[in-house]
Amino acid sequence: MNRRRHPIAGTSCDADVEVMVKRLRSAVAEKERMPERQELIELIDSGKHVLIGAKAMAYYTQPRFTEDTDYIVSGQTFARIRKWARQKGVAAEDLGLVLRFRSLAVDVIDGRSNPVLKEILKHEATRPCPEALAAAKYVSFINQQRGERRLQDVADFARLVVLSSFDRTKVQGYMVGEYAAQWPEVDKLIADIKAGRPITI
Repeated sequence: MNRRRHPIAGTSCDADVEVMVKRLRSAVAEKERMPERQELIELIDSGKHVLIGAKAMAYYTQPRFTEDTDYIVSGQTFARIRKWARQKGVAAEDLGLVLRFRSLAVDVIDGRSNPVLKEILKHEATRPCPEALAAAKYVSFINQQRGERRLQDVADFARLVVLSSFDRTKVQGYMVGEYAAQWPEVDKLIADIKAGRPITI
């Protein structure tokens, strides 16, 4: 079988993927060595925090390459991090309840920003259980402001739901505040995914 060659590099598609993966790993390693990133992680570790996003997903599903590491943190920790960034002059996109440190590949979310995230922060350790992670993914993909990233959130939610040990009743415990009324929809969505039925979001 003939492999399609890249029109510029003249290498196979497989080789191009390997090069891309090496570059991503190198970029991540370089950012992880940055003193500012190490200081930021120390601040996160000093308070209540929960890892979410692709790095948390990697504990339960097939890892995907990403530079970003996402955390939910307590309100006090969030305030300390915002103050640190301003005092140090560390570039951060301040979205009010989210601090996005693009140059450090870290996003920090204030746990007070959403009742589900607050509940996850209250009950989970650094690495959340699949059910807590699924609840966080649900909150993300119903948020229209996430744009195209919602598709990844839906895919992540589905990957968690089909785990053999996944307990859908446990997810209900995180559906608090205004999300409690959405539980029947979430429960049906989980059932449809587990049964392999088509879903609409």
